[in-house]
Amino acid sequence: MKTLKYICNALLLIAIPFSAQAQKGTVMPSALRVGTDLGYIGVSLFDPEKRFFEFSADLDVYKFFLTADYGTASWSFNQEDYEYDNKGSYFKAGVDYNLLARDPDLNVIYFGVKYAMSHFNESLNYSITDPWYYDYSKLVKNSDMGASWIEANFGMKVRVWQQLYFGWAGRIKFARKIQADGSEWNTYYIPGYGYAESESRWGFNYQISYRIPFRDKPPYKPKKIKEEKVAEDASSGQ
Repeated sequence: MKTLKYICNALLLIAIPFSAQAQKGTVMPSALRVGTDLGYIGVSLFDPEKRFFEFSADLDVYKFFLTADYGTASWSFNQEDYEYDNKGSYFKAGVDYNLLARDPDLNVIYFGVKYAMSHFNESLNYSITDPWYYDYSKLVKNSDMGASWIEANFGMKVRVWQQLYFGWAGRIKFARKIQADGSEWNTYYIPGYGYAESESRWGFNYQISYRIPFRDKPPYKPKKIKEEKVAEDASSGQ
């Protein structure tokens, strides 16, 4: 329920700029699409050290999609001299532009931008064996860490059966900022972003989603056609 609350609040916040047009009847939401990232599910199934999940939603508003994602991540692994553990969550919100607004099957090719935030805890337990002196071990933690970044994405969603869609998306993550107050060592991994040492990262994912329509989506009419219709209505009124 908390996940759904975050996403609904974000979609409502992003929708504010469209409210004036919506009151005039030119922009009205027509459907909500909910889904998940199949790539993260595959990683979680085949790699026992990783548990990733992402829930996504987008609100269809004429030629735009108001988007929000919420994900959780847990990654623990052991090496000969150290153990690493990372747990956290992330949230993204943004806007996509639909390049196939006229498609009768409501397929989508889109590009857009998102703002993302992540909160997480990580720990490193390491040991050093020295035959000349003594063995040494220490546990260091980075607690209540935060990070933010921007994502630019491009992708497509294709209807395969009724309201069921499959798709893919490519994205670049940049402008990464880490809240390092009180950290004991350099952050290693950021949930939702990836390895923290990279200033920017490329990503690719596969998606499955289901579209929940509110009403029939009106066909997109370019500006020229609208102007011609206004002229026809004016002439017929004379």
